[in-house]
Amino acid sequence: MSMVPAAARLQVATLTHVGLLERFIELTQAELDRAEDSFTRESLAEMIEAMRTDLRGHTMLMSRIPAAEMACA
Repeated sequence: MSMVPAAARLQVATLTHVGLLERFIELTQAELDRAEDSFTRESLAEMIEAMRTDLRGHTMLMSRIPAAEMACA
């Protein structure tokens, strides 16, 4: 089984996750901007930071996919 199709599927899935994380971050930031309660604001800020961490991981993964494709070519 060729690794290139697997790498392509991984790239599509990762791009999908990146897009969703970006939209969730925007949505959560909008809620944070409207929140008045300090507990809610802190909770949303923590959620945004967790999503940004996930986003960085997915971005790092995306940077390695072309290298994996080249190794299998």
